[in-house]
Amino acid sequence: MRKKNTCTLSYNSFGNEQQNCVTLQHIDNQNNMNLLSIDELFDKYPQIKSEMKWTKEDIHTFYETTLLTGKVDKTTNELKVTQENFEKLIEFYKSTSIAQKEFDQQLHIKKK
Repeated sequence: MRKKNTCTLSYNSFGNEQQNCVTLQHIDNQNNMNLLSIDELFDKYPQIKSEMKWTKEDIHTFYETTLLTGKVDKTTNELKVTQENFEKLIEFYKSTSIAQKEFDQQLHIKKK
């Protein structure tokens, strides 16, 4: 199993640098994965639609750009992604989103 760190550099509300990293795993043996279809992802994680505003097309894009691991079922042509990897992507999104909000608040304070 190969691991890849995805990181962003941001600033917290005190103006200090902070780095947010999430280890995304590329799984070579796809037989041992817990795979979920896109519909199952939206059922299991309703916040991806309500809070994060992700669409089915976004999930496909994440897969095509290798942010998500999984496979396309050859008989149904349905994309299935690994649950663990998807949860790590949500975690990464939330950590960068919080950092961005703090940075935006800091900029708003400086403008006053």
